[in-house]
Order: sequence, then structure tokens, then C-alpha cells
Amino acid sequence: MGSVRYIDAVSPPSAVCSKFGLAAWTESVVCEALQQAGWRILARNYRWIGCEIDIVATKGETLIGVEVKARKQIPHDMTSAVEILPRKKLAALTRGMQAWIVRKRAIARNIRVDLALVIVSKGVSQTSKTKNAAERKRLRLYWFTDIVTLK
Repeated sequence: MGSVRYIDAVSPPSAVCSKFGLAAWTESVVCEALQQAGWRILARNYRWIGCEIDIVATKGETLIGVEVKARKQIPHDMTSAVEILPRKKLAALTRGMQAWIVRKRAIARNIRVDLALVIVSKGVSQTSKTKNAAERKRLRLYWFTDIVTLK
């Protein structure tokens, strides 16, 4: 299984009422986590024929494509990313990263695709117990590295 990180994040109630709102919000949270870890975000929602990469980022000599999945509960069998992403999606992510490298003339020693699985549950953080506090979401971020290695 990947590494786990807990994050408290504020979300306006309207931002997560739809599937697409939840996806965009969790992608933003993952981008913030990457930036805090020293990664530079190069693109979000990069599309190429038959594929989409949620986040493309770089740090040092490493280039990553990140697939972000949001769930309300932990999947039953989560021992590896293969249980979460079907082979067809993995192949599409690989094609997308290859297209990114060619189109942007990217040079990196290490190129990989990671999976960020975000489990969203309602909760109140210790800093927001006042009556007028914004609704908070308790996030559990599971990070699977190297689900696909290109170089």
C-alpha cells in the first residue's frame, strides 16, 4: 500500500455537491500537497487523444503524472494501485505521459505515474468548532508511487 497523509481542508458546501466539483476540489488539495513538498505544477487536466492526466509536476530530475481519485470510503481491497485503476486506464496514463514528454520536449531522468487516492469524510477539525466555522472535510491521502515507470 502507498504512504498515508492526513489533511484538514476547508471546502465551501457548494464546491463538493457534484461529482465534478469533488474531483476538482480534491485535485486542488493534491496540488497544494505537492507544492508544499517542493514540486512545481506544470499542468492540470492535460488531455491528449484518449487520455487525461490530472496533474503533471516536476521536482529536481523527476517528472510525474498524477491520477487523482476521490472516494468517500476506503475501497475493500486496496493493497495496490492495480485494484483502483484498471489496466486500460494505466495504459492511457502511460500514453498521456509519453505525449507530454514529446510535445513539451521534457527532459527528466525519472519519469513516472503516481496515484493519489483521496478519502473524503466529513468532520470538524479542532480549530473550527465555532458556530460560524466553515464546513471542513477530513482527508486521508494515500499516495502510490511508480505505478508506471517510463524511464
